[in-house]
Amino acid sequence: MTKNQNKIKDQFSVPNKKRKSQKSTGSKGKRSGGKDFSKLRKGFGLTFILFAVFLFIALISYLFTGNSDYDIVAANGFHLFDNDINVKNWLGRVGAWVAQIFAYNGFGIASLLIVPWFLFIGIKWFFNLNIVSIKKMSKQIFFGLIFISLSLAYFFHNHPELGGAFGFYMSNWFIGLIGKLGAGIFIGFALFGYLIYQFNIDPGKIVDKVVGWFKRPEKEIDLNEDSIYIKDDFEQTEID
Repeated sequence: MTKNQNKIKDQFSVPNKKRKSQKSTGSKGKRSGGKDFSKLRKGFGLTFILFAVFLFIALISYLFTGNSDYDIVAANGFHLFDNDINVKNWLGRVGAWVAQIFAYNGFGIASLLIVPWFLFIGIKWFFNLNIVSIKKMSKQIFFGLIFISLSLAYFFHNHPELGGAFGFYMSNWFIGLIGKLGAGIFIGFALFGYLIYQFNIDPGKIVDKVVGWFKRPEKEIDLNEDSIYIKDDFEQTEID
């Protein structure tokens, strides 16, 4: 009986050792995979930060050089190695091409709202710092891109670069749908609602301030001591 028991123990002891070795190798694989993922995450984070800075400079330069660079970029597209193409964007041909995509073909100047999205995500991934809620910020940026682009395209219809292609086509669609006056009223209320949502503005306080501007200030009668003394002297002369 003892020999049989020893054989049974030997049979079950070998798989247990194999299981332990498999667990140890599996944990090492997970650790190495986690390190690789953290490196990849930091790499993407640094890329997002650099792109946010690049996009910000390119879009600011677009405000001053976009009109002159438009024809060059539209005619030639993106050429990485063609030095005969000269643009005025502060970041060269790449900056002019990126600004053309985001600003003119996208949401206009409202594309600057995309900069903090890339920046804060990059900071979160690279430095492991959660400065703002990415989900909440994404919602705010999404609505901001729509309403700001649409408003700029409507109120500055002769400058399509301010509202971008999105705002230009959406503005024309609203004008064709409900007329220019109706589109203006709708866009005005939509923009006002966006500002209330974005900055947590109390409409009641705004109404009170507007009503206060139209109220006439009441004249206050200031009776100082000199006027009282003069009145007393006048009454005494009448009695005499």
